[in-house]
Amino acid sequence: MLPVVRVFRLAVLLCTSLLVAPTASGAACAASSPPRLTLVPPLPVVATLAAPQQDTAESAAERPSNLVILHINDFHGQFRPLRGPRPRGGVLALAREVREQRQRAAERGATFWMTDGGDWFQGTPEGNTSKGRLVVDLQRELGLDFATLGNHEFDFGSDNVQALVARARHPVLAANVVRRDGIRPPWLRSHVVRTVHGVRIALVGLVTKDTRVQSTGPFGGFEFEDELTCLTRELPRVARESDAVVLLTHCGFEKDREIAARFPEVRLILGGHSHTSLKEPVHVGDTTIVQTGGKASEYYLVELRVDAANKTVEVVRAVNRALVVEPPEAVARRADEQQRLAQWIHEHTRDIATEWDAPVGVLTRPLEGARGVTVSTTAGNLLSDLIREAGAARIGVMNRGGIRASLPAGVVTKRDVYELLPFTNDVVSMDLLGGQVRAALVEGLRTAQRPFEVSGIGYEILEPDTNPRVGKIWLVPGNVELDENARYRVATNSFLAGGGDGAHAFTLGTERTRHPVLLRDLLVEALAPRDEAGNRIPVTAPDEARIVLR
Repeated sequence: MLPVVRVFRLAVLLCTSLLVAPTASGAACAASSPPRLTLVPPLPVVATLAAPQQDTAESAAERPSNLVILHINDFHGQFRPLRGPRPRGGVLALAREVREQRQRAAERGATFWMTDGGDWFQGTPEGNTSKGRLVVDLQRELGLDFATLGNHEFDFGSDNVQALVARARHPVLAANVVRRDGIRPPWLRSHVVRTVHGVRIALVGLVTKDTRVQSTGPFGGFEFEDELTCLTRELPRVARESDAVVLLTHCGFEKDREIAARFPEVRLILGGHSHTSLKEPVHVGDTTIVQTGGKASEYYLVELRVDAANKTVEVVRAVNRALVVEPPEAVARRADEQQRLAQWIHEHTRDIATEWDAPVGVLTRPLEGARGVTVSTTAGNLLSDLIREAGAARIGVMNRGGIRASLPAGVVTKRDVYELLPFTNDVVSMDLLGGQVRAALVEGLRTAQRPFEVSGIGYEILEPDTNPRVGKIWLVPGNVELDENARYRVATNSFLAGGGDGAHAFTLGTERTRHPVLLRDLLVEALAPRDEAGNRIPVTAPDEARIVLR
């Protein structure tokens, strides 16, 4: 028997012509800020994903969620909790939440999915030592249901990507990864369709079109199609196979917003790539976008109601939840499944721990990196100094995308250095004109969307919050303005030297010399000084403002 409230609503729809259309919310909207409840006309057979509705006791009872999605992105091999005054995240905290949310869903008869938005590894010894294989095995242990590729999956080459996909027990989705002939490789899927409570739901995967400039490759002839172009072609075909579409993306938050505006029929985007910690879901029109800050520090819980009678899928709630580290004794008291996973992790990582947890130095102040348009950082200053010295150059340049962590003051281990600098980048020196140096700094802002760190020069960023651009550039020491027609010896890392992060200006350098020393080895050496008694001498990273915001 239909509930009284539903019978009344049906009567209203049949007996009157009054329609109250839902109101689109163009800006960010909190999950706790309830959109208004609306009456809608009879729905077509093709399902839509509706915006969250008011959670009154009546509507919650009438519209219980029966599909639960636990979403993570940019895991980057973060087996251990993140360091800091309050350690957070890590695999055990994530596994606890996955198990509890899966159990709660099962108890009320709901379907449970766990999804991953790409960049499974790159950044830790656990992730990189096995070239991602250990992370794929962990995904199996966690019961991951669907994943998309990230740009860093290609850091050990396309053959390794194929091996990882073959190893996975879950579908790996990437609709815009194609060979040069435009054909998708047979071992990679564009989308999957799953029938949930009588409704066919398609999940479509996307990876950033900039993968070639944000990964080291080799790419084996693969191309990364523009996301909008790909969806324009793929969505009509997917619509014929399904009733509703969910996107699983590794394109970045701003690209997800663009996709949502261009394709309003896509009502849920599970995002990744930009590490954008959305404390509340963002709504572009009726499309809901979620993304976490990555590195197993938090997850998104998205609850949906699937209605077979009306072929609808409605986002009821989306919540960002931090992953809290429990003390060891609490883990020991937990279920056998949690203890089994802890033992699995120990057995598969103990050799890695033995090698990488040895101390290599001491810092007197934190070695901090940063994302976005900000002033100089201590990590950027120190690393650009080391690059300039290793390349015997006048100017040193380091990209912030290559600085993957921040280190607190105190003892530094080999693992800490690796997690700060996980990429196998060495040093390349070259001759550039002053104007080409300026062009490279401009590309850092425009393409990498974060300023390059520097040594031997300083520079201004004008209007950093609205229209960031490079202003005055000066030599250090001396504060003499850079001569754009003069030739300078410049050193940078091999990723930037090859045009990575869109830094085309570095590819124009002449008299190029490769210095075969990894950046992390340079840092280990810099942290290694000892006094005559053999005691470690603490190292102080330079903190002067080489980048000035105007």
